[in-house]
Amino acid sequence: MTLEYDQERLSRYSVEWQPDDRHLSRVGAPRLYQHGYQSAQLELWQPGEVEWFVIIRDSSPARRRRRAARILVIQPPLLSDGTQRS
Repeated sequence: MTLEYDQERLSRYSVEWQPDDRHLSRVGAPRLYQHGYQSAQLELWQPGEVEWFVIIRDSSPARRRRRAARILVIQPPLLSDGTQRS
């Protein structure tokens, strides 16, 4: 996939499509070209500063049972000395 603006190449990426041919499965191998435009996105970290982890979604999600929500209510003391009036 190549991104262009005003017929000038900005970047190119390798892509893999999902089986439905409508959604991208993977995008990688960025190649950035020199151009006269300022990048709208500044780099957040310098390369090598942050360790990244790849997370892969399980293709067959297991059915999960919903648990009943538990509510715990605690009545704090009404008076500052810790006593309650009746």
